[in-house]
Amino acid sequence: MTDFDSSMCSGIETTFKKTTHLLCQWHMMQNFKKHFMYLSKRKNSCAKMVYNHIMDAIFTENPLHFQRLQDIIFQTPDQLDETKLNYLRGVFQIKEKWASSHQPILFTSGMHTIQRAESVNSQLKHRLKGRQESLRKLLEAVIATE
Repeated sequence: MTDFDSSMCSGIETTFKKTTHLLCQWHMMQNFKKHFMYLSKRKNSCAKMVYNHIMDAIFTENPLHFQRLQDIIFQTPDQLDETKLNYLRGVFQIKEKWASSHQPILFTSGMHTIQRAESVNSQLKHRLKGRQESLRKLLEAVIATE
């Protein structure tokens, strides 16, 4: 899992051909904010709706809801210039890397960001709650996925 750095993406795809490369959802949210925050500041309620749908697309876990959001976003082209539409088209073509609803079933320990220390710590605390048996099961699950 990485941010949306193009050289990092290209290096991973070239070097680790059997690896599933995911994009950090926090970084995707920051990229979307950078590109589309202006929509949320408009008085136009349609522009605000488009912004909210773009942001919601990252985290929705339902593929049908994701598709509805995508359809609405691309059916309101008057809110986005051609450069922004092209950016979105490119990003939505690789939705399997960042959208919760389209990510492959992988053991990620529930992590969706590259803040590894915080994510791992949080997941371990949540899953273990001080039980030794749970730690053994967690390690067996990790080993089984290798």
